[in-house]
Amino acid sequence: MRSGVSELQLPCFTAMRAEIALMSGGAFAVTHHSVSS
Repeated sequence: MRSGVSELQLPCFTAMRAEIALMSGGAFAVTHHSVSS
């Protein structure tokens, strides 16, 4: 296991997943709010 590569890629990968989750969560909240109201 190349720890050097994983140490470099992990923060970027985590930030990318967090951003995607935030965007999809925000889109879900907006669509859910517009549908419920």
